[in-house]
Amino acid sequence: MRYFFSLLLALPILIAACNSQSTMTMRMNTATPPPALPHDPTPLGQPALATADCPINAPPAEPVHNLAELLPGCDYATWFETNTGYEPDDSYFGSYAFLPWNNALYLGWGTARPAESNGSLFSRYQSNTLTAIYQPSEQGFIEMSKDVALPIIHIPGPDPTDSPGSGGSQWDLGNTYAYTPTTGTIAKYRNLPDVIHTWGLESTPTGLYAAAGAHMGDYETWTGDVFRSTDMGEHWVQLADKDAGVGEYRTYDIIQFNNKLYVVWNDVYGGNCGLAESSDGGTHWTRLNNFTGYTQCRSRLFIYQNQLLIIGSARDGILALHADGSVSTHLFPDFHVQDWAYNPFAVDDQNRLYVVSEDNRILRTNDLNSWETMVASDRDFITLTYWADADRIIVGDRGDVGSLWQLDPDAAAVNRPQTIEPSIELVGDDVVIQWPAQIGLTYRIYRNDENDFTPPHAYFYNTVTGMTWTDSGAGAQPGETFYMVRSQNTSGEISGPSRILAKYTFEVSQ
Repeated sequence: MRYFFSLLLALPILIAACNSQSTMTMRMNTATPPPALPHDPTPLGQPALATADCPINAPPAEPVHNLAELLPGCDYATWFETNTGYEPDDSYFGSYAFLPWNNALYLGWGTARPAESNGSLFSRYQSNTLTAIYQPSEQGFIEMSKDVALPIIHIPGPDPTDSPGSGGSQWDLGNTYAYTPTTGTIAKYRNLPDVIHTWGLESTPTGLYAAAGAHMGDYETWTGDVFRSTDMGEHWVQLADKDAGVGEYRTYDIIQFNNKLYVVWNDVYGGNCGLAESSDGGTHWTRLNNFTGYTQCRSRLFIYQNQLLIIGSARDGILALHADGSVSTHLFPDFHVQDWAYNPFAVDDQNRLYVVSEDNRILRTNDLNSWETMVASDRDFITLTYWADADRIIVGDRGDVGSLWQLDPDAAAVNRPQTIEPSIELVGDDVVIQWPAQIGLTYRIYRNDENDFTPPHAYFYNTVTGMTWTDSGAGAQPGETFYMVRSQNTSGEISGPSRILAKYTFEVSQ
């Protein structure tokens, strides 16, 4: 005889415990990381020029207050797969880097997060058309930057997918790319020795610098590296490795500020990062104690109001290095920066700083202390830039149903509805969710068979008024079901996510 039991639990404590355990495990792992998984087979013709425009045949995205779609109807996921041969990841596909160039906007796309899954695409948006330009032979896309002197865009390769040489590996050499917008030509340089990940490139008057994660020639012993090229990447000289203080595991980013070089370093797989400084062009490095262990590894270093900004390790604030060498800390009032956002900052022509948050907002400040909400949504925004020619903040969100957006800097700030606290119970075979209703609000239900709502809008299920929603018959269905509720006001702002509610149904044989 079989019985079905429905167990309905609110899970904030369990989720917090799981997150805490995961963090502890990563910090305790002081050994070398697990071996990299083999890459998928490389599609025929990769790398290849790609010139297909994005098809305009997708249904319009649900409106987001204060945002307008950059290219309504663009089927980004299909376009990406057509040009690369890789199917976009449901949760993490997206454009991870933007670079405005006069009346054009360049975008770098990844199947998923950098160094996670095969597939990368370099593209241009211009005259209401999104055109694929080139497919780098990489796992994902991390950034691009302008050369200081020439009309060239430098692109680091976060993880090569090139076929190995005889007896070798994809990680014999790391890649960089140089694109010339005036001629439409791109050069690939596969010549960084033993480099697995080229995480950042910085063009300076004394040369092009690369920050990398590498091995010591054995694919087992890890090191951070800093290289310099004086010929746009055709040749490189190694300046520093782990013995110089730029990371016993990886060097994540590099930038020039106040006539000095700065890198983000990491000594332990899964551990927090730090900041190191060089006053002699990258040969000798000094670690800055105020940043050691308090620095978030992935987000790019960013200069704002003559300060070098870096996100704190908990993503709950900003550490700012001033030109005089002093350091200030600026905690966020009620949000965290979006996780896995490599380029989460932008600055408009009025010198206001924008950032994307974990609870699906875009916020703005002019002093790093007082923040106003410009967008409150259920979209996982990951990438920002300011496009001066269009006078718009350009925004990208992730997932295979993600989109590109534009925010008018003159838009008014908004007030996000309060996050609600729902409860859940079983009534017969029905799952019933309740919350204290408020006048003028509607309520959005999100539903998934897994405890993952990334990105949230992909799991939107229903909109209701009042204070109750019923999932009819769900209690009698075997397996797990997870729910989240958000409120929405008449202007369209969406609250932060509620705690996650769960229904478990167990089958018992007797």
